[in-house]
Amino acid sequence: MKRTAYDRLSGRDDLPWDLALQMFEVYDIIKTFHLNPHEDNLLFEGAIEGMVGVLNDKYSDYISSEKIKRNTKNYSSTNEAGIGVSTVASDDNNLLVTEVFKWSSAKENGIARFDKIVKINNVLVKELGHEASIHELYGKELSTVRVEISRLGEENFECVIARKKFKRQLVYPELLLENRFGLIRLLKFEGNADVYFKKAIEELLEHKIRGLLIDLRNNIGGQINLLASIANIFLPEGLMFLTRDNLGREQKYYADKAQVIIPLTILVNQHTGSSAEMFSSILRQRLGTKIIGVPTVGKGVAGETFELSDGAMLTISTTECFSSENKSLNRQLIPDYLINEAPDIELLHASFYLQKDDYINKGIEILMQE
Repeated sequence: MKRTAYDRLSGRDDLPWDLALQMFEVYDIIKTFHLNPHEDNLLFEGAIEGMVGVLNDKYSDYISSEKIKRNTKNYSSTNEAGIGVSTVASDDNNLLVTEVFKWSSAKENGIARFDKIVKINNVLVKELGHEASIHELYGKELSTVRVEISRLGEENFECVIARKKFKRQLVYPELLLENRFGLIRLLKFEGNADVYFKKAIEELLEHKIRGLLIDLRNNIGGQINLLASIANIFLPEGLMFLTRDNLGREQKYYADKAQVIIPLTILVNQHTGSSAEMFSSILRQRLGTKIIGVPTVGKGVAGETFELSDGAMLTISTTECFSSENKSLNRQLIPDYLINEAPDIELLHASFYLQKDDYINKGIEILMQE
């Protein structure tokens, strides 16, 4: 039988029951005397949010069960089948395509990265609004949706696209400069990213590339075990990095023999965080890999998410990451080569270059000198 929160906590003499009692005293006074006594769940959610807020840790967060239910409902209602793209709101209130998934119906219909979706089923995206427009792209599998595409320097064109089931793609390999160099864009360290990253390298190495750019721009991080798995591809045998919790307990991550030896550069920006920053720091420390871009987020801690008894989620920072030299990685990463060119699109959590990309140009320049 599953144990309840009461079962787990009752009889514990290490918990501050006197402070908990004081919280109930405040609750009782509010419910008895306040002009507008709130619902119980709102009062206690406020108390929990207050505890998390006192941590002064922007990476710790509490999400109520009600909010989770709303988000799950919204997601499941639209996540039936789609056209296989990632989008963001453009500055002119259309949908900017930031990624086109391999084997997707969008790719089959010629939709490309940085195209704009301006109409869906003959209705302007500007009139539908951002959330409704995304919703319209989803539906029953094999049903169709009509989209109008705007592409820089070309006339608008329409596609009637069959919706299909798809898996979100996280790894994008690309050949550069007449196949002399390769680029892998890694969006996040999650899922099977390490498996697809290895496949991407194998695919690029078949073309006998001279060097590889790893693009971690807009990569907010992800799972530490995937960071270790991907770093292990390039690093020689030995300690890669370690994590340490509040009791000083350590977990060490070791590399085997390097599987791929090739000149590397890494691209980062102001939205590169967590595992992506640590990956970059570790390769710079162990291999001397050059990093190109602008200073990063500055997060070198790992968190853990706990499900509470009512289905709410509590995420808190639980470990700090350190290099093999025992230096904290919980700091901003400063690139070896700074890029001053402003992006064409700057959003809250991402930025993009639509035509000229000085990051990639600088990366190739460095690799050509190797």
